[in-house]
Amino acid sequence: MRIAILNYGVGNIFSLKKAFENVSSQEVRVLNQLNRYSIKSLDILVLPGVGHFSVVSKRLSKYKDVILEGIERGLGIFGVCRLTMFFCKTVSKKNFSADFFKKILFLQTHSG
Repeated sequence: MRIAILNYGVGNIFSLKKAFENVSSQEVRVLNQLNRYSIKSLDILVLPGVGHFSVVSKRLSKYKDVILEGIERGLGIFGVCRLTMFFCKTVSKKNFSADFFKKILFLQTHSG
């Protein structure tokens, strides 16, 4: 399984990388850029999160179309924290089937 973490300037990339390498027993790539060509070689894309939705939304907006195309072709997404809101807002504007949402896994963290 080919896993990569998108480094778009938020989240703890090192901890995520080590966690995925421990459970998958393989090297996990860290991508500093994402395009249609780099995403085609992946099975799972990990999107780190941060507590401020506006930061996530702003930084990920340039990758939105590429990520959605990847999901439509079968790419799995593992989104952390505020990625839940980003994708719900993004995909609510399109008509996707229930199968589309089965490919997205979100880990929502809570403080307090």
